[in-house]
Amino acid sequence: MSEMKNPNGWELLAKIASVSETVGLHAGVGASETAGVIVSHLYEKPNLIERFMKDGSGLLIDGTIKVGGGILSFHGADGVVRTPAELALLKEEKPA
Repeated sequence: MSEMKNPNGWELLAKIASVSETVGLHAGVGASETAGVIVSHLYEKPNLIERFMKDGSGLLIDGTIKVGGGILSFHGADGVVRTPAELALLKEEKPA
């Protein structure tokens, strides 16, 4: 382990993997997809990393991190790959 050049990076990866596995198990979704949602948000808003390291899944529970946010595209239930900006436009078009 002493060969790691950035142990904080490894700690972050371990936290993402752990939270993703737990959330995926309880929510009935894939841990890989959950990890992607987390990475998408943390890349867009790196100021959330410290809070994520402390609160973990709490950021998913309170909606800080959610599907369709962040910077990465995602594969919708309808089979279409969309960007977060496209999802936001679709949400605006739907009547309340």
